[in-house]
Order: sequence, then structure tokens, then C-alpha cells
Amino acid sequence: MNWRIVYYSEAVSQTIKEMPVGIRAVYARITAMMMEFCPNIGMPYVRSLGNSLF
Repeated sequence: MNWRIVYYSEAVSQTIKEMPVGIRAVYARITAMMMEFCPNIGMPYVRSLGNSLF
């Protein structure tokens, strides 16, 4: 099952786009793992926030 990442505002998406290239590359790798394996990816990448939110 593939998951998707939903940002709660456009400001969050814009902030990510403005990050330095190296940080965006790490972010892209981690989010790709999250979309494929969540919620099973675990710490240090994903932590439960409660109510089935990660």
C-alpha cells in the first residue's frame, strides 16, 4: 500500500521548496520511505502523534 503526504498549508510546502538543496535531498529520501513503508518505518523518521496520526 502506498501512502501520501498531505501538508496542512501551502506555507509548509513553500518552506520546503525554499530549503537548501542538500536538505531537500535528505527530505526527499525520507518522504519517499514514508510513502512506501509508513507507519512501519519507525523512529527516527516517524513518530506517532496519537489518533492514528504520524
